[in-house]
Amino acid sequence: MLDEWDFIFHQAFITEEERFSEYFGFTQEETDALLKRYHQNTAKPWRVTQRGLKHWYDGYHTKSEKRLYNPRSVTAALSNNNLGNYWTSSGPYDEIFYYVKNNIDAVREDLAQMMAGTAIPVKIQEYAAVSMHLKTKDEIFSAMVVYGFLSYKNGKVFIPNKELMDKFADMIRREPSLGYVYRRCKPCLFSGQRHVPGGKRRKSGHRIC
Repeated sequence: MLDEWDFIFHQAFITEEERFSEYFGFTQEETDALLKRYHQNTAKPWRVTQRGLKHWYDGYHTKSEKRLYNPRSVTAALSNNNLGNYWTSSGPYDEIFYYVKNNIDAVREDLAQMMAGTAIPVKIQEYAAVSMHLKTKDEIFSAMVVYGFLSYKNGKVFIPNKELMDKFADMIRREPSLGYVYRRCKPCLFSGQRHVPGGKRRKSGHRIC
């Protein structure tokens, strides 16, 4: 089952409950405090940095645009003294492909654009979070925001950080039906030229090509 944090945090965000949304992720200040404690309690070499945490796990926002980090992944990285992908997949709701498989034609171009760092305009639909039949682009991307695979800001969705960029890259390599996206992104995926959070950014989202 998907981490409860991902569902609750994004549900709070979408329903515009600003008074609650900041409590479902680590703020910059909280993340910095945890990093300071990590430096105090962890023997060198320290393999986790502030820039690394932002690069891997940042990218979510409260309604007032305060930045939030994925708390589970930040905690795991600091506990393990290692930056890496801690997004767990223990069921269909944890897999990106679950959301796009019913209408790949509607989203494949947008997936390629998001993997190139472009934010995509979407009309968020709250009911999509519990819908069993995700068909339109707005329904698919709305559900992906609710469950943490995409971030939402100023009416647009984008891939929030390296942790999720890597999950999207794994999906397009693995799924034959996403061959179009794979061909579009392949030069970046295997050339070592990917740009992820912490590198160059467009107005929203993160470049990888």
